[in-house]
Amino acid sequence: MTTRPEFESQASGLLFPEIREILRTAPGELPELTEELHPADLADLVTRLEEDEIRIFFSNLPVDRAADVAEYVDSSLQAELVTSLDPDRAARIVSAMSPDDRADILAEMDPGPAAAILARIALPQRRETQLLMGYEPHTAGGIMTTQFVTLPLATRADHALELVKVAAADKETIYTIFVIDREEKLTGVVSLRELLVADPTQRLADIMNESVVWVTPETDQEEVARLISKYDILALPVVDEGSSMLGVITVDDRIVVGTGPLHPAGALHGGKLREPVGDPGHPGARDR
Repeated sequence: MTTRPEFESQASGLLFPEIREILRTAPGELPELTEELHPADLADLVTRLEEDEIRIFFSNLPVDRAADVAEYVDSSLQAELVTSLDPDRAARIVSAMSPDDRADILAEMDPGPAAAILARIALPQRRETQLLMGYEPHTAGGIMTTQFVTLPLATRADHALELVKVAAADKETIYTIFVIDREEKLTGVVSLRELLVADPTQRLADIMNESVVWVTPETDQEEVARLISKYDILALPVVDEGSSMLGVITVDDRIVVGTGPLHPAGALHGGKLREPVGDPGHPGARDR
C-alpha cells in the first residue's frame, strides 16, 4: 500500500505503532483500542499498513465498523483492499456498505474476485449492486444510491415521522423525504425540518414543495454537480422517463468536477415537477 508522510489526525498517528503491535500479537484487542477513532482516521491508518496487516485489521473489526472504515479509504485503494480479504469476509463487509460504494468497489475489481464476492451477497443486494454497476461511472446512475425515503401523498405528518424514524437505520439520507403518487411517480419533496414543525394531522400533499430539481441516470456528473451547487440540494433525485424514482445523489457522494470534489450543502425548496423541456435526457430544474 502507498504511504503518506503525515497522519491526518494526531490520535491515529500516536496509536499507529501500538496498532501494528496489536495486529501482530493480540488482534482481538483491535476493536477496543480503536473504538474512539473516527472511521476516516482509521482509513488513513489502513493505507500505511502492509497487505497482511490489512487482512488482520479488517478480519478483527466488527463488520459494520469495517464497512464504515472501508468507505473512507481512498477510492484508488478500495478495490485493492477488498481483494486482499477472504471472499466470505469481503462479502460481509461490502454488504454492510452503502449500495453505491459497494458497486463502485466491485466495478473497480478484477472480474474474478468481484464475481466471487457478488455470489456471496444476498440476492436482493446482489441485484441492486449489479443494477448500479450497469451505469457509466461518471453519470448520475453511476454515483447514485438506492437508499432513500419515499412516502405517499396522503401520509400524515405524524405518521411520516414515525416511518422516517424506522427507516433511518437503513437509509443513506433521511433529511429529504420524496413524496410519490399512487403510480409511484415523484410529486414533491418534504424536508425533515418541515415535517418536525408541521401540524401532525397535515398530509404530505399539503406540506411538500412541488418544485423538484431532478436528473436522469444518464446525466453527466458535471451537470449533477452544477445543479447541486446552484440549488443547494442535500439530495438530488434520479428519475426514469416516467418520473419514477431510481435513486438519489447525496452531497457526500463522490462528485468530481475539474480538479476536485464538490461538497455542496443546503436544502431544496420551491416550484413543481414537470416534464423536461427539449432533450428528454436533460435534467429538470423548475421554478423555485
